Amino acid sequence: MFTLNVIHPRYPLIRHNAMTIYVINPNASSAMTHQLEIENIGLGGSSKLMFVNCTQSPESIEGYSDGAKATFYLMKMIEDIEAKKETSQRTPEGGAFP
Repeated sequence: MFTLNVIHPRYPLIRHNAMTIYVINPNASSAMTHQLEIENIGLGGSSKLMFVNCTQSPESIEGYSDGAKATFYLMKMIEDIEAKKETSQRTPEGGAFP
C-alpha cells in the first residue's frame, strides 16, 4: 500500500493511506487476469488496484462443479487477503501509529 499526501483543511499535516482494491479472478487463468489488468489501466485513481487469480481453481469455470471449486478457493483467497491486511494494520506496542 502506498501513502498519498492530502492536504486536509483542518489537519494539513495528516497523511492518508490510499485504498487498495483487489480484483480477484475466481479461476486459475493468468491470461484472463492479465487481460483484466490491461482493460483497467488508469481506473484506480488514487487507489491501488491489485489483480490476482485463484491459482488452485479450475482454469475456466464451465459448470456447477467448477463453480463450486472456484468459490472455495475464492473464499480462501479473501480470507488470506484479510488476514494479511489485519496483520499489517496492527498497532505497535503502546497503541499508536508512529
